[in-house]
Amino acid sequence: MATIDDVLNEIPATRPQALDWIYAHADQPETIFELAFGNGITTSMLSDLTGFSNNQISAYFATKGLDVGLLEEVGILFNSELGSLDHLVEFNDHGGALSTVSLRDTVKVSFEDDSTSYDGFFESLFDYQESDGIYSPDELGVKNLGNITASEENIESIFYGTLINIFQQFDAAEYQQIIESPGNQALLFEALNDTPTAPLWTDVELASQVTSYAVELIDEYWNDFTLIGILDNSFLGEAVIGS
Repeated sequence: MATIDDVLNEIPATRPQALDWIYAHADQPETIFELAFGNGITTSMLSDLTGFSNNQISAYFATKGLDVGLLEEVGILFNSELGSLDHLVEFNDHGGALSTVSLRDTVKVSFEDDSTSYDGFFESLFDYQESDGIYSPDELGVKNLGNITASEENIESIFYGTLINIFQQFDAAEYQQIIESPGNQALLFEALNDTPTAPLWTDVELASQVTSYAVELIDEYWNDFTLIGILDNSFLGEAVIGS
């Protein structure tokens, strides 16, 4: 798990410098919150740095109506506990139309005018997360993968592998309900826990579903600054949001 020292090393700043800055802006909770949010500094990290408890820090930000929960969202993939659904998060080992190369080529067409929107989507948001060359379960926001090499290629593979697994969980009736009732958490959770008796799509049809949805998720990510995990807004993320 990353520490406040890991973050300060990347800024870079020393503990005394960071404390001096905080105390100089103590009457500006919004300014401190903005810097913490922008650098992936959690409440626990602030507690370690300042000596104040997590509750005291939360109360301090609450005086200005700031949601301290946003400071806890530093997971690259997810920022909610997946529980029994974590097995759906996997590297993409499919070939043909469902290979990462094939899916990438299709999705990137939608971002021809700004290739950084695609490539940047798979980069870690905070430099300290990749400073040791490893993404830990805490940094990923999912436990079942263990430690993995910190690379855009790995995150891209997990992104597509997970989307494929998500869509393979749906039967025709469930998928129709999901489309008609967006954001229905109970429905999503139940559908993702069930395994259909027969595939709903051919590989080519599934690839079309995955690529269209991938474009949607990437667009949403860049248009909502509160989204941290690249799969937070996916069907799987919505099924466990708040847990």
